[in-house]
Amino acid sequence: MEPKPEGKERMPYNLRTDFDTVKQAMAEVERGGWLNSNERIAERWDEASEGERSTSLEGARRWLAHVDPAESRWFVVYGDGGVNRWFVHADGTVGFTKFYASRDGLRRATELGFQIE
Repeated sequence: MEPKPEGKERMPYNLRTDFDTVKQAMAEVERGGWLNSNERIAERWDEASEGERSTSLEGARRWLAHVDPAESRWFVVYGDGGVNRWFVHADGTVGFTKFYASRDGLRRATELGFQIE
């Protein structure tokens, strides 16, 4: 993904409308084994631990299938090693929290135009 151009607003990243693009952008921020780990959880959902399911991107995808988009709720997805945290809102928008973030992760999320919360 290209960094957000100065002075231009980017549409929010939304898992409901463009899951694969958002997943790839999140993986760019996370680096490491985050994407492989999340794909493993998705492929082997029934074998994943409750902890993995409750903090994974696949967990967020399944939660979005059952939550009303108008609700004021969110699902927390852990980044690589649990350092970074992502908020997936019921409407599908994704934010990156600065309170649970590595310096490099926050920089990359900002450069890619994620909403910083």
